[in-house]
Amino acid sequence: MEQAKIYKNGIFYVERDTLDNAQWELECLSRSWRKNGGIVIEHTDNKLIVCEGTGEGEQIFTIKIIE
Repeated sequence: MEQAKIYKNGIFYVERDTLDNAQWELECLSRSWRKNGGIVIEHTDNKLIVCEGTGEGEQIFTIKIIE
C-alpha cells in the first residue's frame, strides 16, 4: 500500500488515487492515539482531531486532495 504523498503541519496532501491510503493512515493514527491513552475528539474520512488523555495538546490531521 502506497503511503500518503506529503505530510506537513498536520496535512496529508494526496492525489485522488491515493485517497484511500491516506484515509487508512488517519485510521491508524486514531488507533495509535487511543492505544496510548489519548482522546479522539473527531474522526471523519478526511479529518482527525485528537488530544492527550488530560484533554490538552489538541492536534488536527487533515487530508487535502491535490490535482
